[in-house]
Amino acid sequence: MKIKDLLKPLSVENIEFRVDNIIKGREGRMFAQILAYKDARADMRVADEVLGQENWQCDFVRDSDSSMICKIGVKIDGEWVWKAYNGTASNFESDKGTSSDAFKRAWVMWGIGRHLYSFPSIFVELFEGEYYEKDGKVFASRSLRPQDWNWSVEYDASGSPVKITSSHKGSNRYTYNKK
Repeated sequence: MKIKDLLKPLSVENIEFRVDNIIKGREGRMFAQILAYKDARADMRVADEVLGQENWQCDFVRDSDSSMICKIGVKIDGEWVWKAYNGTASNFESDKGTSSDAFKRAWVMWGIGRHLYSFPSIFVELFEGEYYEKDGKVFASRSLRPQDWNWSVEYDASGSPVKITSSHKGSNRYTYNKK
């Protein structure tokens, strides 16, 4: 077990991509801001792989403000070492979302996915049919699914992304090259 391996950048298979918002640009062009994030299953996979299933555990508690806190315990030299973080409610299934958010944030304290904070802002120009307008606002349509695109990420020695690309149905959707 090498606890420092928790700091290694996630493979692209363990990174999720979703639309954060839609922005109307000049000349009526539409853009989506895409977020790169990890889900709780990625944390569990990495923790099991790096630490072993028997060498980590979690505990959920509510603080005095009723905020959900997840404590992650990792066995180091036979002793449990704990790190914790609170979660925020999601738009769906408030308690489950709060627990999941706390779990993911607690693992960031241990290093899993911390490099995602160094990702650049990802903006993608949208094609017709990937958005719609309603009551003066612009929304992503169901056909805009960046998680289904072919993403590639390359990292430097410190774990920062130096190249990110994405394509879908033969079209290049996004390219980032660190200068």
